[in-house]
Amino acid sequence: MPKYLVTSTEFEGSMVLEFDAEGILRSFQNETIMRPDQVNWLATHFPLTKEKLDFIKSRSQTISVKTAVYDLTFENFWSLYNYKFGNKIRAAKLWKALSEADKIQALEAIAPYNYYLQTHPNQDRLYPETYLSGRRFENDFRAGIKRKM
Repeated sequence: MPKYLVTSTEFEGSMVLEFDAEGILRSFQNETIMRPDQVNWLATHFPLTKEKLDFIKSRSQTISVKTAVYDLTFENFWSLYNYKFGNKIRAAKLWKALSEADKIQALEAIAPYNYYLQTHPNQDRLYPETYLSGRRFENDFRAGIKRKM
């Protein structure tokens, strides 16, 4: 089943929702920091179905929903990051400790990070464990590219 990564410009962090084949919520992981009014809104509008999530997304200018069909294994991260230096065992432990939402974010940030490095040739590539332990996947690498141009 696909998972959906929900983020917003109005709160910090993300949620991961997974629906079954009938569109009913099967699992939910909340890694957000919300104000009390946002928590109250979520309590009354929580998307228990995929249809409700689609409705909320269509009505909101601040909520982003991405389909997250990822292989969240460490071996997939190691392969995609493609920098086989540093301490692989430590990187694997750091990967295991990440939430599902953080793993998705870490994988999604690899391509922008690679492009950032191409546009900043004097910038050294981080070891995989540094990328994870320093939560560098949370950096906005696109902003660094725009500033340079």
